[in-house]
Amino acid sequence: MSKENQVTIEDAHKLAERFFKEGNLTLAERTYKDILNAVPNDSNSYTHLGVICYQLGRLEEALEYLQQSVDINPSNPWAMNV
Repeated sequence: MSKENQVTIEDAHKLAERFFKEGNLTLAERTYKDILNAVPNDSNSYTHLGVICYQLGRLEEALEYLQQSVDINPSNPWAMNV
């Protein structure tokens, strides 16, 4: 893949947020997981995955993602308030 075809992490976050806002939780989830493959310690992606799993009724998985977010960034207000 050429450099000009690569998506930045910031662009991937914007895309995932757009999918989430449009209600396409499947694509949002996939995109956040792709971000984590590139940046394993991205606490915001873990937080969003927690919210997505919660909305899909996957509560144990949601708690795991939220805990990972807090473990990485204990001051993350989003993860602590969900």
